[in-house]
Amino acid sequence: MRAICGPPGSGKSAVILGAAREFIRRGDGDFRIVVPTATMAEHLLHSLAREGLLVRPSSVGTLSALISEWTPDAEDVSGDELALLVQQCLGAAPPEEFAALTETPGLAAAIASAIEDLANSGCDPLQWEALGRMGLWRGGLHAAFGRVWELAAAALRSRGLCLRAQRIALAAAAVRDRAAPTLPGTIFIDGFFLFSRVEIEFLKALAQRTRLWLT
Repeated sequence: MRAICGPPGSGKSAVILGAAREFIRRGDGDFRIVVPTATMAEHLLHSLAREGLLVRPSSVGTLSALISEWTPDAEDVSGDELALLVQQCLGAAPPEEFAALTETPGLAAAIASAIEDLANSGCDPLQWEALGRMGLWRGGLHAAFGRVWELAAAALRSRGLCLRAQRIALAAAAVRDRAAPTLPGTIFIDGFFLFSRVEIEFLKALAQRTRLWLT
C-alpha cells in the first residue's frame, strides 16, 4: 500500500491523478480510481475527457460500488429503513426500559444510528452483550438497547438483508478468499477524509491482492 499524506490542498489528489494519467496515456486499463461519491466519479470522468484522456466508466467509481461487486448476493439497508425496522421492533416487543419512550419522536432513529455506529466499529449484538458482561457498560438502558439490536438483527436476517458494515465485512472476506471478480492491478483511492474500522479492514484486504494507492 502506498499512502500519500498531507493536509487538504497539499497536492495528494494531484499525485494520484498524475499516476492514473500515466496508465491512460499508455493504454493500460488495469486500474481503478475510487472516490467517495458518484457525482465525484462523473466529474472526474468529464475532467479527464476534456484533457483528451478517454477512460472506461467502469475505471472510475465509488467505494460502495466496489464493495457491491464483491457482494452481489448481499443487500444492505439504508439508515431510514433501519430506523423503520427498529420502530417496528419497539412496537412489537418494547423493552420495559423503553416503554415510556416508544412514542418519543426520534427514538427509533437514534437507536438505529447507534447500531450503525457500533457495527461500523466492528461490533455486533453478541459482542455488545460480551462487553456488558465485562463491565464495559452497565444499566438497564444499555441492556435494553442490546435486546432491540438483536431483534433488529433477527428481522434483517429473516428478510435477507444486512447492515452496510456487514456487507463491507463480507466483501473483505471475499477479497481475502480470492473469490471472483478479478481485481485491477492498481487501485487509486482518493478524496476520503475518514474510514470506519470495517472499511479499513476492506482496504487491508485489497492491499494484500493489488497495488493500492491511498490519500
